[in-house]
Order: sequence, then C-alpha cells, then structure tokens
Amino acid sequence: MKVETYEIFSSIDVDEEVKKEELQLIRELDLQGQKDMEGFTNPYREIGKEFKFIFEKIHDIKTDISEYKTTPIPLQVLQIIHHARGLNIFKSFKVWHSHRTQPILVAYTDDYGAQYILARWGETLDSIDDLKSMSANIARNKAMAKGKKIKAEIEAYMKSIEQMTDKELFYSDLNLDPSLYC
Repeated sequence: MKVETYEIFSSIDVDEEVKKEELQLIRELDLQGQKDMEGFTNPYREIGKEFKFIFEKIHDIKTDISEYKTTPIPLQVLQIIHHARGLNIFKSFKVWHSHRTQPILVAYTDDYGAQYILARWGETLDSIDDLKSMSANIARNKAMAKGKKIKAEIEAYMKSIEQMTDKELFYSDLNLDPSLYC
C-alpha cells in the first residue's frame, strides 16, 4: 500500500532554535495575528483552490472517518489521524473517495472553515497531472451533459411554439419571451 502525506513539515522535526528565532521576529515585527498563535504551528497543508477543484471533482463521496469502510486505512494514515487529533484544531476528519481513484484524508477546522489535506493512499497513486486531467474531464462531461439537456429543452419549447395555431398564440397565457430558465 502506498501512502502520500501532505505535511508542510514534520512537527517533530522543528528545530527549537528555529522556533526561538521565529518567536523573536514575530515579537519584534509586532505581528499580532502570529502572536496569537505563539507556540503553535499547523504542520498540514490547507487545500488550495486547485487541489480543491481536482479532489472534489474526482471524489464524489465524503465519509466521516469513523464510518469509512471502503478500503483499509494504512498504519501511516492512522498515525497521521492520531497526530492531527492531538493538535486540537480540527473539528472533524473525512475520507473523500470514489470508484475513480485513491481516497484522501481531509481535516476540517469547523463546518465552513479551512480544509486540510492530510494524506492519500492506494495500491498505486495517480500523479497530480493525471488527477488534474481526470478532474477536468469530469467537469467537461458534466457541463456538456447540462448543455445537451438545456438544448433539448429549448428544441422542445421551439417545437411546441411551431405547432401552436395563431389563435393559441394570440390568446394563450404563455410567456413567449425566450429564456434559458423557462
């Protein structure tokens, strides 16, 4: 089983001298927002716009970690869950998954807040470029299907107008203003 993790750095590997220098600079620069976080560093990567687009298109199922049973969760991912829970900043953990590709572990700070990608796993791991292509194809196919549906509705609407008699057109309560939302 292959596992890819998304730590910005390992919180265990943070050098104490580096931490001291960071704190000193934060105080000297009077960075209030950073002062409020003093002594805490989140080692996980927030899902950016591109990753969110990619992973949300591919993974159409989001399951709470306690309920996930589609594939075994590898030891390394279990260790990450344990570590992340211990930070006491994440409200929930979900596995995003589908039949298309490998599952990913996502942590949420709250119901509407930041989302962090912690890991993904599988027998093989698709490259990010392959995932980008897959997600673009999914988005393209959905848009095309929606366009075809709208086109069929417009054609049916136009056919019904063509079949109306003059009397029906003059005395009907039909809204004959063309609209994609009729």
